[in-house]
Amino acid sequence: MFSFLLRSVVLAAIFCFVLPEYAPGVVFHGEFFPEGIVWAAVFSVVANLVVLGVLAAGGAFALMGGGVVLFFEIIAFCLGFWLIPALQLQAMEHFFPAHFTVDSWGAAIWASLVMAV
Repeated sequence: MFSFLLRSVVLAAIFCFVLPEYAPGVVFHGEFFPEGIVWAAVFSVVANLVVLGVLAAGGAFALMGGGVVLFFEIIAFCLGFWLIPALQLQAMEHFFPAHFTVDSWGAAIWASLVMAV
């Protein structure tokens, strides 16, 4: 529980202070406390749901295609590690557009790289 709270505080700081400076096109509408921390916790839940969906889709394709598809999925995951956080940002913007705005996929990809650092 403490790690979830700490991650929410760090994500709120990233949303409120880092992303507006280093990733233009990604905007959080609100203050750091309490809105930023609450929406960072919501982002963590949405991020976990997106990862669960990606894993479920990958597992379904791996079962349908056998080992060859799994080999290509592993390569795609290694080369596209920045794509899942961009998908998470786009999902957050889709579900909560009044609080979180992402202008384009390019801005989401750049923000995911900034969040990875």
